[in-house]
Amino acid sequence: MPFDPESKGGVEATVKIAKADLVPSDANLLPAYGSFAGLEEACRAFCERVNGRVHRETAAVPADRLAAEREMLHPLPDEPYALALGDERLVGDDQTVRFGSVRYSTPPGHAGTRVWCRAAGEELVITAAPGAARARSPGTVCRCRAARPSATSITRTILAGTGRASRGRGRGPKPRPRSWLS
Repeated sequence: MPFDPESKGGVEATVKIAKADLVPSDANLLPAYGSFAGLEEACRAFCERVNGRVHRETAAVPADRLAAEREMLHPLPDEPYALALGDERLVGDDQTVRFGSVRYSTPPGHAGTRVWCRAAGEELVITAAPGAARARSPGTVCRCRAARPSATSITRTILAGTGRASRGRGRGPKPRPRSWLS
């Protein structure tokens, strides 16, 4: 619980126990895992062992308590809570969306649709709303590298579907000379 120092130790103790039983070290003499699947199997075996024995505080086996508690739980909704997907935005006619003072490009076919944008580390994740173009349920439309504010993050392959991509050998539009008088 936040601001409850007594409950902090319980969470830290769980992590300490898992590290001691799973992470190879000189103290526990565990061999290094050959693959991620090996670590995954070790985690599964650890959880079965820990959740299959009688808990000291509750005097019950956690796996048995979970089975009893599942009868009281309601099913999760089909659609995620919208706030978890990020901020809602409208994709413009130019296949871009603005988020955090930056214009990001989206794949063709999403102009005029509502999407959700959220920052995830160094990336911006754009998720399509249900019923939008190419989306039956909320799913990732694209991931873009986060750009600095007031910049643009336009991908050339995405612009190819809009008819705004440059023609020729990958160069930009041909500059036209102008004078101050024209």
